[in-house]
Amino acid sequence: MVSVSKIKKSLFSQRVLTLKRLNFQKLKAIKKTFLSILHQKFKGFSRFFHEILVLRGVGFAASLENSRLLVLEIGFSNLIHLSIPTSLMVHCFNKTHLLIAGKDLESVKTFCQTIRRKKPTDFYKGKGIFYRSEKIIKKNKYK
Repeated sequence: MVSVSKIKKSLFSQRVLTLKRLNFQKLKAIKKTFLSILHQKFKGFSRFFHEILVLRGVGFAASLENSRLLVLEIGFSNLIHLSIPTSLMVHCFNKTHLLIAGKDLESVKTFCQTIRRKKPTDFYKGKGIFYRSEKIIKKNKYK
């Protein structure tokens, strides 16, 4: 006959093993995330990360003032002034194309997102601020 204490011990050991397995999986995921971030940081030493933003719409334009201030004309009555972080470089090819480059991928992406948040994209008209590599699929107004 099996005693109650043996059953309790076996159940406890099974729970401990499953907890160890879960902790191992979490640690493995954290390790992979940490290594990928570290890899990106080392890549930043040798080359710049960059993104190109395209402004599409009637009257949409971007320009630089004092090389540290980005001015956006995106359909509002007032101009939008954004200060450029010191770790980034911004270059305007023409009024509708912006190049954002920097050594840190995360700072490049966050600055691009702050620019894109200023004017939400309109997928019915195809207007807004887009990445150059982004595919735009217009939605139909009528079914």
